[in-house]
Amino acid sequence: MPRIAHHDLADTRPVETSESIRCRVEQARRIQQERFPRRRIHSHACMGPLQLQAFCRTDASGQNLLQHITDRLGQSARAYTRLFKVARIIADLANSEEIAANPLAEAIQSRSPGRQTV
Repeated sequence: MPRIAHHDLADTRPVETSESIRCRVEQARRIQQERFPRRRIHSHACMGPLQLQAFCRTDASGQNLLQHITDRLGQSARAYTRLFKVARIIADLANSEEIAANPLAEAIQSRSPGRQTV
């Protein structure tokens, strides 16, 4: 687990409450259930290539980041797929239909903690 810098620990900005986080998670879960109403898919982890293509669209900034990461890190197809699934969840938590650069960057960091990727 990477160490947390002192300035992050000493940060006095207001933090998101547990109640607020719970509400965002419940909303993201509803979005996911609506996305897969009559399919045998119960979570993003179960998405196949067709669902990834249909539900994991990226905007221009996301495409640029993906190209940069793929060229720089040489992601395998499996890692690329997992990255999209995690980014879809993060975008849902932000109530975003398209996957922009921020959810992708967060997904990249979560897939490789402690490693400089971007």
